[in-house]
Amino acid sequence: MAIPLLLVINNFLHDFSAAMLLCSAICIWLVRRNFHGDAGGVSSVIARNITSKLSLIFYLSLGFVVIGGAIRAWAYRTYEWITPLGQSQVTVLIVKHALFAACLLVAVYIVLKKK
Repeated sequence: MAIPLLLVINNFLHDFSAAMLLCSAICIWLVRRNFHGDAGGVSSVIARNITSKLSLIFYLSLGFVVIGGAIRAWAYRTYEWITPLGQSQVTVLIVKHALFAACLLVAVYIVLKKK
């Protein structure tokens, strides 16, 4: 009984981490876009502090997306497989993860790009 409960918690945290990863990248982009032109001023210091905290959230989220995703993939056939859907659910998961990978590449670019 403990393993299924831990897997549900893992799945929730994996999905939550994916959302936090994308949201933190969007917030970094917004902060960098709106706090510019004040090199060395108060707003640029605040912007650097905010983006450094958001970058930490981004990297922690990325780490759990990878770790939690590996656990989720390992347990998928046993705990999440929907028999009536058969192999079509694999196709849907591939498409979903391809789209997410594209979003992730953009997010990584945003986070690594220095203003």
